[in-house]
Amino acid sequence: LGPPGPVPEALPPEDGAFRRFFTGSLRWEGRDWPFAVVVGPRQDAARAATLAGRLAEEGAIYLDAGDFLDGPSSVRPGEPSLHRPLARAFLAGLHPAVLAPGWQELSVGWPAFAAEQAADPLPYVATNLAGAADWTPAPELAVPDACRDADHPLPRCAVVSAGERRIAFLGVLDPSVADAAPDLAEVGLAVEDPLASAQAIVDALAAGEAPPDAVVVLTTAGSDTLARLRRRLHGVDLLVGDPTFATFRVARREVRFRRLGRAEKGAPLTLPMDGVATAELRFDEAGALAEVAVEPRELAEVAADPALRAGIQRTRLRVYPPLDEPLAEPPGDAGLPAWTAGTWGALTCEAVRRATGADAVMLRELPPPPRGVATLTALDALDALAGTDRLVRVHVPGDRMLRFLDRADAAAPVRCGATAASPKAWGRTLEDARTYTVATTDRTLAETGLGALVGALPAGGPWDPPRQEPWPGPDAAPWTLQEAALAGLRDAAHAEDGATAALLDEQPASRPARWDLYVDALSVGVDRFAGTGEDAFAEVPETLANTPSSLALAGSADVALVRGGGSLAGEARWQADYGRLDTEGDRQETADDWRASASLRVPALAVPLGLAWDPYGELLYDSEFTATEGDDGAANPLQADLYLALGWAAERAGPVKRLVVTGFLARDLSGSGASSLDRGGRVEAQTALKLAPSLKWTADLEGLVWANTPADDAADLRFRVLADTGLAFAPARWLALSPTAEVYVLQGRVPANDTLGVAWRLGLTLGTTGAWTLR
Repeated sequence: LGPPGPVPEALPPEDGAFRRFFTGSLRWEGRDWPFAVVVGPRQDAARAATLAGRLAEEGAIYLDAGDFLDGPSSVRPGEPSLHRPLARAFLAGLHPAVLAPGWQELSVGWPAFAAEQAADPLPYVATNLAGAADWTPAPELAVPDACRDADHPLPRCAVVSAGERRIAFLGVLDPSVADAAPDLAEVGLAVEDPLASAQAIVDALAAGEAPPDAVVVLTTAGSDTLARLRRRLHGVDLLVGDPTFATFRVARREVRFRRLGRAEKGAPLTLPMDGVATAELRFDEAGALAEVAVEPRELAEVAADPALRAGIQRTRLRVYPPLDEPLAEPPGDAGLPAWTAGTWGALTCEAVRRATGADAVMLRELPPPPRGVATLTALDALDALAGTDRLVRVHVPGDRMLRFLDRADAAAPVRCGATAASPKAWGRTLEDARTYTVATTDRTLAETGLGALVGALPAGGPWDPPRQEPWPGPDAAPWTLQEAALAGLRDAAHAEDGATAALLDEQPASRPARWDLYVDALSVGVDRFAGTGEDAFAEVPETLANTPSSLALAGSADVALVRGGGSLAGEARWQADYGRLDTEGDRQETADDWRASASLRVPALAVPLGLAWDPYGELLYDSEFTATEGDDGAANPLQADLYLALGWAAERAGPVKRLVVTGFLARDLSGSGASSLDRGGRVEAQTALKLAPSLKWTADLEGLVWANTPADDAADLRFRVLADTGLAFAPARWLALSPTAEVYVLQGRVPANDTLGVAWRLGLTLGTTGAWTLR
């Protein structure tokens, strides 16, 4: 710390380099001392280029184990890195002897990678990449016959001569590359078992006429594959890979080998390779590998390659400034705030849920959070989530959702929204009649147990949504995880308390306002009978011979449009029930009623009494489709009653679909002459209980009680109760075949009808039910 130094002369922007830094101040003896900390060039590509070029000029053989080229762009989701052409040109300038492809090389898709190779072949070998494809090895590659295979798109190995010694190089891909680069499968390529493929080539080389003096495997495989290769791969001297940043504190490492025969199955020596390192191989008089000296090279004191630095800087100057957009702050204010794996995973998950509106989000283990970052910018988020993970929308039937959530807890490391511990979707209890959406990625399905759970979901019928599909973005193209997370972060950044609070505090507990369409019943039925019409058969004791021709029609509906969330909740509902039997010369209505209602609830004043009871108000119009006839044959006025009801309504929860208790005032609007207001109380209940995957029991009840009035007549009732029940069998989703039973109980209010009446009806209906959110 000290006074500022002289201001340097202005430099052209291309001569600089972007570095992460943070600023702060120290208070000492009543004075603030500002400071800035700039991250050093530990992995600087332009400095690595200078060092690698210098070593190549000194005669070193340049090798790479994979992931040298930039893969997906961190600033242009779904596109290759803007630096990739520059890096490939630099790699060609090093005149490498052998290269192994990694995920980043293949992440652009095989057609693009093959086009790069056709334009400027580089010496890639891939031992376990299978699939017929035409290829021409790079001119500098010496490919033995054992490594030429028409069913492999790249040479399976190469032999490099170094003085009197011949060294064979294999390039092994981790099986996860097939999941991370799904385009491979689309063009008919597959990643074979690393151990079996490598061992077959090693054995073939050893059995040849001129076995190599040493065998080296190049790989960027993960820890599980590396462990298998170390334990079980025999005949290999060196395993170069293990990108675990294990060598920064090592100045030099020397290893001496004992001579072992193939029967003794000596394991290969693993060399971690971070950045740029040299490996010096020494052979004994018999031509066997005797010593290896590895020296990691420090880049801080190496000058940057000016051409490469300028090329990188030009690209960054064009795309970085617009992305220097602050989005979120780490939660908490103690000490120096930083993003942890937990807070970063939760923030990303909730950002995706906000952008997609999914009921749940389930992701594989995410890349590490941005390091050394307090205020998260758009560039930080894009860089941390760079990859080819494509969003997938999974449709889960409501009657399978709870079981799916329970099993998914162990399959997906990162989860938010509905979970087994909190089985609610956007603050609402799960419903069997609804289909829920789960946002995940193609790599999550491929790399975790979530893929098996999704595969076990029912395929659905012709009108059902597919089990899974790509999640389209705003431009209808498949959305990437990177794009969706950034969209959610940007949207949340405009919230009153900022993105962090909006996503981590408000969103998990939120119950956003929305419109839902409920179809609790929608069914039709028709029964046509044609009799003989011959009086000659009147005495024949066969019903089919002498029954008059008839036509029976029946239908019912219960449809509601519900707005939930917020301080007020509203519902518009239409119910209808109609049944008619037409016989020759006679018509009889077995049911004739329809209702339209509008209601309001106040969730903010809910009273928790087992269920959440909201204050409730309803305006209901009750009428019928056709008028009845009087004794003289004249049509009676259509039934028309208007009800104003106030009371309490319980929220949908579990088997309870509707539960309302109100008092009401009613006016007869039929024009029959009645003018007084009726008063009374009403109870309405609808329940549904799942008995088996395709079997559900339903029961509905409506009861009304009227108070006495001075104008009571024989048309007035003291109470009426309508109860029906059914057993719904669903051969396909949204379609149900239901035997039903209905009971109607009533009693009048005046002496002329002060008796108990009971009517009942049995039926078989084919109908549909469902629930949808209208977005």
